[in-house]
Amino acid sequence: MGDDAIKKRMARAKRRAVEDLRSFGYQVVVSDNSPVCLMAYNESSVKIIRICLDKPLPVDRKSIGDLLASPLISRELWIRQAGEERFDKHKIESLSRG
Repeated sequence: MGDDAIKKRMARAKRRAVEDLRSFGYQVVVSDNSPVCLMAYNESSVKIIRICLDKPLPVDRKSIGDLLASPLISRELWIRQAGEERFDKHKIESLSRG
């Protein structure tokens, strides 16, 4: 798959994630994919989300796990498989322990 096709797939996945989050009452801030794709919040929670296509690389888990964040903030990896409507969602624990 070429770079343009991958970029289009990622853009569609991000749009779908934003729609999903908004349908559950979250406000969403879209980022530039490094290392966070989306930040979502509502009155009771905050999520930072990295979106991956097909199979996440170790760098995907590490980049979001290394972020310093309050324990109240959920770090999540959302994986979109080709042809699937839904995301596989995984909470990522902090990889950096002080």
